Amino acid sequence: MLSPASCGHVESHRPAQKEAENCIIQDDEEDWQKESAKMANIYQNSYITIAATGSAGPSEGLFSKHPKTSISGVFRDGTEYQVHARPVISHMDEAEFPLLKRGWVYQERLLAPRVLHFGRQELWWECLEMVQCECSGIVIGERYATGQEKFLTKLTHQAALSHSELPFVSRRWHAIVEEFSQLGLTKSRDKLPALSGIAQQISHMREGIYCAGLWTDTIVTDLLWYRLDPSTAEHTSKWRCPTFSWAGHDGPVRYFDAPHVPDLPSLCIMNDTIKTLIMNYLEVTEATSRPVSNNAFGEILSAHLLLKGLLAPIRVVDARSLSDSSTSTKALSRRIFRRRRRGQAKSNFEFQFDEGDEGAPLRYSFFADFDLHSADAEFAREKYVLLRTAQDEYGNEYALVLKCIELSQGICERVGLFTPKFSSWRSADHADLYNLSFAKAGEPRELKLV
Repeated sequence: MLSPASCGHVESHRPAQKEAENCIIQDDEEDWQKESAKMANIYQNSYITIAATGSAGPSEGLFSKHPKTSISGVFRDGTEYQVHARPVISHMDEAEFPLLKRGWVYQERLLAPRVLHFGRQELWWECLEMVQCECSGIVIGERYATGQEKFLTKLTHQAALSHSELPFVSRRWHAIVEEFSQLGLTKSRDKLPALSGIAQQISHMREGIYCAGLWTDTIVTDLLWYRLDPSTAEHTSKWRCPTFSWAGHDGPVRYFDAPHVPDLPSLCIMNDTIKTLIMNYLEVTEATSRPVSNNAFGEILSAHLLLKGLLAPIRVVDARSLSDSSTSTKALSRRIFRRRRRGQAKSNFEFQFDEGDEGAPLRYSFFADFDLHSADAEFAREKYVLLRTAQDEYGNEYALVLKCIELSQGICERVGLFTPKFSSWRSADHADLYNLSFAKAGEPRELKLV
């Protein structure tokens, strides 16, 4: 067990020149691009990293005061006694660990072999084999304590690195993105740079090429992300990443390939929980990104995917007009009914297949990439297509909703993810409506996703 006395004083004996080499010149863009690319290597090759985990900012420092409480009295035989006590430490309280909410810290914590955390009430130790604190309230090695997921981040990552099979590597990357997307960044442009070290580490375990937060060897599953709360993000013209990348948005994202499993037991049996895609409707012919600097895993200037797949034209209609009593039954039969669930933005608009597509109403879930309610007027005027993407082993279908920028040239932007819901008692009719829409579109088309 690590005690405070065992690390009472840490002193640097490195030359001043070496210290200067690890500093970044403030407001110097060129120096920032060069030095930020080295940060992952510095943490990965460190002996120990000391973290002010209990500090909310740089002004609070490393140490905190721990008021002592003592109770004194006298036994019946006249013997005096004194009991020293301290408040019970709440390891579940997120407010105790403000540093762990920062995006840059996530990568530094995973790459550093050993981290000594200075919390608000105690020290705790984290390495490649275990996590332990002073009060022994956290003891994680071979055993897993329910509710302590935030302490498992490093151990889970280390365990995942021992699995070289692509499904494991892919799921691990998705888990990294899911965890990282919940954290805060002062500058949104740091989305990719703050994960560049981990991306480089993962690149040694796979053959795919990295492209704006996605990998070419699992590009289809990498496209199946959705935002948990699109209502918090307005549609903006300020470019950060291509629309097909999760890194172009702020806030938590999730993937459809597996349940969110941050704990060690789930990691050990994840081959039984990963959803396998049995049908891939897309052919990816090119994935290109242009980085700002020599760091291929950092900030980018541009990126695009060249895809070949089946497209189904869809229209955006005002749902309020469809619910009007004067609306014909025939029009309603062509409507695609939406089933709202978490991750879907509120909007007055629904999707509809082209005129002439009759059959049973198709229920669906649409996961928007931005707040449609704030962009309703613009959203309704655009042209859209469904890009049939994949089907998993449970029969779930996935399609990307694309906005046509220059359809004649095949240039599109992603606006969300579409999942049709085939109910058991009308599944044949529902599937027919869905399949017919793509069949009418003819042969697969080439398009450029930007």
